[in-house]
Amino acid sequence: MYHSVTAKRILFFVKEHHVENFKELAEKMAGFITLSKTGALNLEETWLTAFNIWVLLQPDDELIIESFDKTLYYSTNHIIITALTNDYQFNFIRTHPKSTPELIYIATILLTMALNSWYMKLLTDNHLNDIAERMLHQNYFESHLGEEDAINLFINDQARVVKVLVYELSHTNTFERIIKNACDNAQFIYKDTFQNEQFIHSIKSKSLL
Repeated sequence: MYHSVTAKRILFFVKEHHVENFKELAEKMAGFITLSKTGALNLEETWLTAFNIWVLLQPDDELIIESFDKTLYYSTNHIIITALTNDYQFNFIRTHPKSTPELIYIATILLTMALNSWYMKLLTDNHLNDIAERMLHQNYFESHLGEEDAINLFINDQARVVKVLVYELSHTNTFERIIKNACDNAQFIYKDTFQNEQFIHSIKSKSLL
């Protein structure tokens, strides 16, 4: 499913080499870690979510910026992006000098699945199951390209979720906990895996290291 990732389908302005680098990592790490559906999005859209998170984890010198036009439509995503960029554990992984492409990728996968599960729980706990159902059957990251009625419904859905999302972020620490857990697990998995000489050799043979 990662083959369907394109620069035009995400929430940031990126260059083609970012897409190629992400797909190369996804292919070379597929036998070790990959995505599964864990939330309201279908698997293809989940891979796009992962690419968004991976892009956000790239170093500052990449000069990647969020698409302002899409921010107007995907207000919930903008709020989550802001929360991620302000999160200590997320930035620790992103900026640590010893963070490697493999560690960043592992963190991306774990963060994507954790956030998808968290988001789905947020919807169900707040009786927004109708929104979850619509998300499952739509090309989420192309929702701004739909017919006028569909776009208006999508924007209304976003507004409904924003209300509960803002409350959740400001009144609980569930977001910080899942980010810390995902980042900690990524570091544990990375350390354990790359101490395995057989795995290191197999990855080196694919020119990843």
